[in-house]
Amino acid sequence: MIILIRMDTQLHTPMYFFLSHLSFCDLCYSTAIGPKMLVDLLAENKSIPFIGCALQFLILCTFADSECLLLAVMAFDRYKAISNPLLYTVNMSNRVCFLLLALLGILPNCPTVRDILVPEQGPEFEKQQQVPEDSEEE
Repeated sequence: MIILIRMDTQLHTPMYFFLSHLSFCDLCYSTAIGPKMLVDLLAENKSIPFIGCALQFLILCTFADSECLLLAVMAFDRYKAISNPLLYTVNMSNRVCFLLLALLGILPNCPTVRDILVPEQGPEFEKQQQVPEDSEEE
């Protein structure tokens, strides 16, 4: 589908631009888990190192978040096309599409990297963060 959209000039519209990137996200999303799963089907040792697991999880979460955000951008694109069709090409220019796509590359990584690199410390961390209450006020 990606190659078809790139080759046909009639499909060089924002909707197909986003559809081709959705196909790319789906491709990367499935290849994040697939190869290790196929190796584990044939291998006797079915373990994965922590770094490999964290990297696989990071890639999976990044592309899953990108896919969800891309679907929201596609909904915004259709809203712009329906609400004001005469200004659609101005509102959804190539520059705007590339900016939205750049945001899709940045936003999914923000919470994911934080969650992997800085895991929650549990109840002990919460106890340290609590402000002591004054028992008696004078």
